Amino acid sequence: MSKKNIVYVLIAVFTTILTIIYAAAIRSGEIQTTPDISAEEISENIAEEDSENNTEKDSEEIVSTDDSYPYNPDRDNLDCTDSEAIKSRHTDNHEYKTTDFSGVVWIGDSLTQGSLGDNNFNKNNPQAPWRVLGDISGWEVWGAGFYGYNTSDILWAYSEYNGIRDPGYIYVFWVGSNDFRESPDNVDSVIEQTDSFITNNSIDKYLILGTTNRGDMDPNAYIGINRRLSERYGDRYLDIMPYIKYGYDGVHLTENSYAAIAEAVYQKLTQLYDK
Repeated sequence: MSKKNIVYVLIAVFTTILTIIYAAAIRSGEIQTTPDISAEEISENIAEEDSENNTEKDSEEIVSTDDSYPYNPDRDNLDCTDSEAIKSRHTDNHEYKTTDFSGVVWIGDSLTQGSLGDNNFNKNNPQAPWRVLGDISGWEVWGAGFYGYNTSDILWAYSEYNGIRDPGYIYVFWVGSNDFRESPDNVDSVIEQTDSFITNNSIDKYLILGTTNRGDMDPNAYIGINRRLSERYGDRYLDIMPYIKYGYDGVHLTENSYAAIAEAVYQKLTQLYDK
């Protein structure tokens, strides 16, 4: 027998011995095997682990109850303590109304999605502000929030994927947060892109929401940005700073804060268009 064949035989013998030892260990309970589980079960297990990890992280890093971070001059008057209370104030509106507009389209980034900043896009978050607007207004409301997108990407994605482009709808634009994080000077670019979208789609009913003092940029940058937006859009601009309360990441908001913003948008749209 050649040396090469001897090596093959020794490998086969060694592998057989290991297999016998492993099988014996399993039978004795010294080794625990993992049962077959579905992809859905794996996803659920991962989600549970993420939830546990986020709970631990929240206990260490939560800052939403700290009035000093980020600073909000109107925090003492913040009316977002209970999202359910906000909804209950508008129970008479829960049936769709007859209005002179078809509905509302709310376009934006992760804030429009209602993201809680917990490493989950929260795409089905019931407290996404556009969903709450539908709950409290009785209007048909559509939402398109794109996590992490700047204004050009938001408007491109909305148009590319056949979003509603109907001048019969009211459009709410909550864009620019990720642009402004790059530079507050991007405000003119955000205005130009928003105006172009409005003009190209013959939109005459719309509302522009201001930006926040998110915790990963100059805490005073929002002042100049919102002043510029207010100057450009006048009555069609809404300052949302009185309703801001952050989650643990200092960028995304709490569920109650999203609900308070939705109520402010409802009141503003009613004032402008539902007379």
